[in-house]
Amino acid sequence: MENTVQKQISKSPWELRKRARIYTQSLLAGESRSQALRNAGYAESVARNGQCALLQNPAHLKPFIQSLENKGVSDDFLAEKVRTLLDAHETIFFQKDGVVKGERSVPVWETQRKSAELALKLKGHLKEQSQLDVNIGLMAMVVSAVKGDEDPDAIDV
Repeated sequence: MENTVQKQISKSPWELRKRARIYTQSLLAGESRSQALRNAGYAESVARNGQCALLQNPAHLKPFIQSLENKGVSDDFLAEKVRTLLDAHETIFFQKDGVVKGERSVPVWETQRKSAELALKLKGHLKEQSQLDVNIGLMAMVVSAVKGDEDPDAIDV
């Protein structure tokens, strides 16, 4: 008996653009990724996983970017939002017996950190590292500290 392998028939560029448009419209309407994939006609297994390379392709990303621009989400708008979040503060209130006695504005460190990380990634200054790279770097710093070296790159491994 000969094993037969069913070849997948690839979709036409028109069909892929149509799917990308439906997917984009669904996301902008507030649908989840999984539901947007279902709406665009993807298989249940793809929708359940929620992962699709649809928006990784620049040709398919174009309608999504255009929709964001049409809704007022321009590069300048996003840059201003990130800039604002880099200085995020919150107000904490002090109370006694249910009566507010004072308030203070304090930095929201986690929001500021994530915003700085996002800005650095967008500008290309921060690249994702593998866990191995992080562990080796940490180990080098510890060895450097124990040896009393000034420069962790000067470690003989």
